[in-house]
This record gives sequence, C-alpha cells and structure tokens, in this order.
Amino acid sequence: MNILLLTAALLCFFVGIAHSVLGEKYVLGKIAGANLRLRGDTVFMQRIVSLAWHVTSLLLIGFGVVLLNMAFGLHALFTDKAIVGWTFLVAAVMSLIWVRGRHPSWLIFGAIALLVFVSGPKA
Repeated sequence: MNILLLTAALLCFFVGIAHSVLGEKYVLGKIAGANLRLRGDTVFMQRIVSLAWHVTSLLLIGFGVVLLNMAFGLHALFTDKAIVGWTFLVAAVMSLIWVRGRHPSWLIFGAIALLVFVSGPKA
C-alpha cells in the first residue's frame, strides 16, 4: 500500500465532501438570494450553479477513488476505466435530474460515460 496515494485519496474525499456541504451552507444560499438569470429564469440559473458546484465535488471524489485504487495497487478495487465511467454516469444523472434536462451537460457527461464503457478491453 502506498501511504502517500492513500493520503491524497483521503484528502480528495474530504475536500469533495466539504466542498458540497460548506458550499450549500455558505455559498449557494447567498447565490439563491441574488437576481441571477439565464434565459430569463432565475431558478434555472440557481440550479445550474448548484449543479456545477456539486459536480465539482463528485469529480473530486471520483479522483479520490482513482487514487485509492492506485494506493492499493493497480486495479485493486476497480479498473480506472470503470471508476471514470461510473463517475461521469453519475454526473449525467445528476445533471438530468438537477436541471430537468434543460442543460446539455447531461448529454456530454453521458456520452463520456458511454464512450468509456464501450471503449474496449479493460484499461
């Protein structure tokens, strides 16, 4: 086991979770009170900002899983390919639900996940 990679993984998990929790408490609430508009819609804009905030946290956690995998030896838990594919699939579902399909990010995240999953042998 590589203790440095394990520590890096744990930091990713910590920062990813803290980012979401503290962001909800101290940042996103303030943005919700602002009069930001996208396509003339304040609620849509707030959802987009919230989605982007939490997808950032998800990606940090996804990197943490890759680092954890590396810490225990290549493909110890999952393939890196599976981790990346599932991380982007979760991001696609989050986007689809969070903004009700009104933002195209779910298509891009979904396409990334699909391409990773069908790309051939384990990587």
